[in-house]
Parts: sequence; C-alpha cells; structure tokens
Amino acid sequence: WPSFIHDIKQQLQSIEKVIVFEMNLGQYSLEVERALRGKEVYFVPWLHIDIPSPEEVDELIIETLKR
Repeated sequence: WPSFIHDIKQQLQSIEKVIVFEMNLGQYSLEVERALRGKEVYFVPWLHIDIPSPEEVDELIIETLKR
C-alpha cells in the first residue's frame, strides 16, 4: 500500500500526541509510530462493519486521551 510516512513526519513534527483510527488491527499505526519516534501515538481500532459516526469518534478520542 502507499505509505505517506515522509508527509506524516513533516506535517506532525510539532504535534506531541497522535491518534490513529483504523478499521483493522493496527498495521498502519505501527508505521506511524516508527515515523514519529518520541511522540505519543495512540492506536484506536474500529472493528465494526460500519463507519463510526462523529459522536462515536468524539467518544473514542476522549476515552483514548484518558488512558
């Protein structure tokens, strides 16, 4: 699959925390973690058939940042 790790590094260099939502078991979040060494990368799996609603995404962000 195409990887935009170089772009991610450039765009997120001043960010301290990143939340990676994936509809799988975290394959891409591992790439993001490698690219952003030293940053806090939170992986949030979404293992449902449907796409999450904005409210569900908000709830997941809040729950993730409480960890």
